[in-house]
This record gives sequence, structure tokens and C-alpha cells, in this order.
Amino acid sequence: MKVYQQNYKDIEGIVCETATVKGLFLPDYGAKLTSLIGVANGREYLEQDPGECYRKPVYGGSYVAAECSAFDDMFPTIDAIISSEYPWNGVELPDHGEVYALKWEWEICGAAAAKEACMADGPDCCVHMWVYSVRFGYRLDKWITEKDGALFIRYQAENLTAFDFNYIYAAHCMVAAQEGVVLEVPHADGAAVTTIFSETGRIGGYGAKAVWPVYNGLDMSVFPSEAEKDAYKFFFDEPAPGGECVCRYPDGSALHFGFDHKAMPWLGIWTNPGGFKGLHNIALEPCTGAFDRPDVAKLHKKHSILKGYEKQEWFVSFDVKN
Repeated sequence: MKVYQQNYKDIEGIVCETATVKGLFLPDYGAKLTSLIGVANGREYLEQDPGECYRKPVYGGSYVAAECSAFDDMFPTIDAIISSEYPWNGVELPDHGEVYALKWEWEICGAAAAKEACMADGPDCCVHMWVYSVRFGYRLDKWITEKDGALFIRYQAENLTAFDFNYIYAAHCMVAAQEGVVLEVPHADGAAVTTIFSETGRIGGYGAKAVWPVYNGLDMSVFPSEAEKDAYKFFFDEPAPGGECVCRYPDGSALHFGFDHKAMPWLGIWTNPGGFKGLHNIALEPCTGAFDRPDVAKLHKKHSILKGYEKQEWFVSFDVKN
């Protein structure tokens, strides 16, 4: 993997380039994967905010008021909630979590390179990034490497306290989409889903039940035209039986998004054909707990607990095939 410095809009970033993709990360702003370009075709596979200047996130602020795009790590929640669990009773879990809005530390390891040079090239090269919670006593690390040509990201969450912590990690991956993009998921046809929202109501309102991929005349596996204005989000009811989603494009290329389905079994999908902020995305959101908030996930027994002093790991990966 090659590692080098490159600006994104008006801020500095770090590129991790594998045989198939170039991933641009922003350590100072959530360690966000802000761009993913196919090496062979030069195509951008993550949805981009059109502004010329990067809209910097503010800790505890609104996620959508910042650079709402591409791939962010959401931890320990998506929806803002007030904790009701000891010893954090009354403490707010911020909108879309803490870590996307924090500065991460980073280093290059596994290769003969200095961080100051921000240059490395070799099969054992790795970029390590980490961050500490402001409010909840955890540390989150990720290691970025190349694996079989793909960009591979391994995560570790560590509870630095003696108290169990109910959390959600969600991979908030906004894939760039266009009319006709076909989405493949690990679930079989006929799988039950639960609606989070639907602009037109074709798959019902919050909590309604529908079926993948075709329900009430809507084929959720095919990205709609902007004219349909049918943005929606849902979660599959059953754990993912496998760990890959594929977005197939009209030009013949395909983005393969891998995830650790044993650690992140709950798969959410958010399809947005331009209705929200003029963006066109399929958001792939495998997560450790369902329904965007840890308290609701716990009610449905689809939650994740980081026990006192425990460490947990998971991974995601990105690959482009033509």
C-alpha cells in the first residue's frame, strides 16, 4: 500500500492507495474516509458534498450541518439521545456520535517511513489512527492496510472503565449512486425489513414492515430516478448471513463493500435520489446495534455491550472490480 499526503478541498488529508482503490482520509476531522477513487477507472465511489470548502464538524453539533458525505464512523450512536444507564445517567450521546467530529491521532507503522514525511510504500505498510471519548471513557482505534488488493480497515473499541457501555457502531457509508445502480445484499429475496422512514410512504412509516427487494411496486435493489423523490431507510430484521454488499454501475464497474457480519450483524440501507441536500447516495450501514440508537436497539434485543475493560474488534473493506 502506498501512503502519501494530499489535500481534500481546503484541508490536509492522507491517501492510502491499494491495487484497486485510493482512499483519502482526514485525521483531523473524524478520520473520515472522504473519497474513494477506483485506480483503473478514476471513478469516485463515495458521495461528495459539492461545496468548495470543507464544512468542518463541531463536537456535539448537527451532523447534517457539516460535511455530510462519504464514509464516517458513527460511535456510540447515530441519533442524539440522553443516556439512562449508570454511571452516565443524563449525559447526552451527541448527534451521530462523538468520533466523527473529533481529531484523531495517527502514525504510519509496518514500513520504514516517518510520519513527518507522510510517505510509505510496501506490502506491510499500515496507517494507525485512534481517538478517545470526551464523555464515556472509551478508546477507538483503526488500522488501514491493503488486503488482496482491497482497502481493509480493522477497528478496535476499548472500554477504559469498569462499567458496561451500551453502544452502537455504524459504518455510515454513503456510496455515490445514479439511476440504474443495482444493489446486492447478503440477505435473500423475501427477507423482512423494518422501515425507519419513507418519503412517499410506499414502504410505510416508522416501524412498518416490508419485504426485500420488491414491495408495493418499489424495487429497492435498483436506484431510482431523481424524479421519483422516494428517499427511504430500513433495517433488515434478521442478522446478515454474509458480509458483503455490492453496488453495480451502468459502466460495468462494481464497488464491493465488505464488513464483519458477525460483529456488525444489523444492516441498514438508506436510499436518497436527490431529495436530501441534492445528494444521490445509497448509504450502506452495517452496525453493531439496530435502529440508530442504542436504547431502542436494546429494547429489541439487537444491541451491543462493551463490558468493563473489554476490547471488541470488527472490520470493513472496499474493493472495485470491473
